Amino acid sequence: MSAATALQRGYVLSDVSDTDLLTATRGLVGRSNQLPAALLAHLAEVEARGVHRERACASLYTYCIYELRFSEDEAFRRVSAARLVRRFPAVLDAVASGELHLTGLLLLGPHLTEQNLTEVLARAKHRTKRKSCVWCVNSTHCRRSRPALNRSDQRQT
Repeated sequence: MSAATALQRGYVLSDVSDTDLLTATRGLVGRSNQLPAALLAHLAEVEARGVHRERACASLYTYCIYELRFSEDEAFRRVSAARLVRRFPAVLDAVASGELHLTGLLLLGPHLTEQNLTEVLARAKHRTKRKSCVWCVNSTHCRRSRPALNRSDQRQT
C-alpha cells in the first residue's frame, strides 16, 4: 500500500513501508512549502487592491484577524511577509521551493535591498533560524539593527 493510499484511508500509516513513508513525507513537505507562498501572494494582492476594505477591515492585518481568523501573531507575521513579497517578488520563489522559511524571511526582510537581494537569498538558503540569526549578526548587510538572540543562539556549534 502506498502512503498516498493510506492517507486517503484516514491517515492510517502503520502498513506503509519505511521507504514509502519517507518518500511521501518529503513530497508533502514540498507541497506544504507552496501553500504559504501562494497565501503570501494572495495577501499581497488583497492589500494592493485594497479589497479588504470591502469587508469593513481598515487594514490587511484586521482582515486577517476578523475575516481569515488568524491569531494576532499569525496575522502580523503573514502581513509582514506579504509586504516583503510585494516589494521583493523573488522571495516568493525561495519560500515556495522551501529554500527560505517564513521566520527566515521575516528575520532578513528588514535588511533586504534590491542591491543585496540575490546575495542574501543565496546565503539564507536552507538555513535554520539560529543560523540565520548568527549570519545576520555577523553580516555587513545586517549591521544597522541586530536581531535579538537567545543565549542558546549565541553558542557556535
